[in-house]
Amino acid sequence: MPTTLTIPPCDAGSRPGRRFVWMPLVCGWLLMLATYSPPGRDVQEVPVEHDPAAITKLVLRLCVCGMLGTAVMATWRSPRFREALRVMAPWICFLAWAVLSALWTPLLSVTLGQAFSLGVLMLMAGAVAIGCRDEQDASRVLCGLSVGLLVCSAALLALRLAVPASAALSRDAFGVAHSTNSSAAAALAVLLLVGSRLAGGWRWSRVVLLPGLAVHGVVLVLANNRLSVAGLVPTTLALFLIFGPRGWRSFSMAAVGAAGALYLGFDAGLSLVSDAVAGVAMYAARGQSAQELTMLSGRAEMWQVMWESFLRSPWIGHGYFTCSETGEVYVWYAWGNWTAHNVWLQALVSTGMVGLTLLIAGLVRIYGGVLIAATTGKAPPKIAILLAAVLGWCLVWGFGNESYLGPLQPESVVFFTCVGMGAGLLVTARETAAAGGSRAASVIAPRRGRRLAWEGQ
Repeated sequence: MPTTLTIPPCDAGSRPGRRFVWMPLVCGWLLMLATYSPPGRDVQEVPVEHDPAAITKLVLRLCVCGMLGTAVMATWRSPRFREALRVMAPWICFLAWAVLSALWTPLLSVTLGQAFSLGVLMLMAGAVAIGCRDEQDASRVLCGLSVGLLVCSAALLALRLAVPASAALSRDAFGVAHSTNSSAAAALAVLLLVGSRLAGGWRWSRVVLLPGLAVHGVVLVLANNRLSVAGLVPTTLALFLIFGPRGWRSFSMAAVGAAGALYLGFDAGLSLVSDAVAGVAMYAARGQSAQELTMLSGRAEMWQVMWESFLRSPWIGHGYFTCSETGEVYVWYAWGNWTAHNVWLQALVSTGMVGLTLLIAGLVRIYGGVLIAATTGKAPPKIAILLAAVLGWCLVWGFGNESYLGPLQPESVVFFTCVGMGAGLLVTARETAAAGGSRAASVIAPRRGRRLAWEGQ
């Protein structure tokens, strides 16, 4: 039995109840629900005041904002609330800068609307930071995210099969959900499930793993998004190499070597491999020509236009979620307020160097701080590595997409929930250091006295 150090007592306001962990997750589920649209909806043609879907989304986000705001402010007297503010200070400054950019944006309603969505996500991250103190709380957060994403993927798959007119999991701009965002959510869900099973071994991960892999796998195949899979493969492989049982790793490498040698004995010319590679390449090409693939599906043209737009206002940008000083650029044979299709370029164009600096500071503060705390025994190493894997996937995904700086999507909810989870563990690490004694053993090991029915601790 490992020795568990006693946690010094804390005041009543510094330990939120278990419901405080689940409440922001329920809000996250509502935000995921608010990202889908009825088929055939054209946001360019219908005014907001006459768009029932837009009104419904706004009402849901207002309700979520009220719920989260009430819960967070109920803890404002606690030391944990104040410490969470310090940890998330760069993110709060980035949000403030996004709101301030309404002073010079040509699209006031767009900037304020998207800044409000960003604020709701930040509020959710703050609520998670206050409630998520240790590995057991992190397990609940990961469970909530996994269940929410599984419901989303299952619903989209059911719509695709039962209601083809919904255009679910297609590249139709007027469908229920675009294949790009659906694929991103499914890839993140697979990463969380595999990471939770390998790193934590929680009972809920064993229950959800197989149905999750089946449903999300079908979604990934139907959505056919290259970049989401490109980020998923190396991150899951890294998690397997880090957390996989040593025997299984050795057996897997030996099995691959033996299978390769056996295959070469039957097919020395590699004809089957050539046919398989050709089939995979045809599937991944999605009917695009070699020139289109070289131009990254038109992104090279988009990036050039956006870079030129950035140079016209390099320090403060054109306003949050605004692509130029006029609010639109001409690219892909159409005028519009396009996103940059790259998270860093999106930050530069819309918020300038000031915004990008704050964004990088926020990422380093949370993820770098958690990794450092894990190396000193003040945070769970397995959760820190899993959060690093999520960030790694987001970096790959952000190469070709605006990611969490775009419209509110399920992957945005996952990203900011992970930010909140990292901030919560970092706050606990700071509390540990301030207490003068290590809480590491009780933070890293789940508390045996508070058993979770579905974790089987």
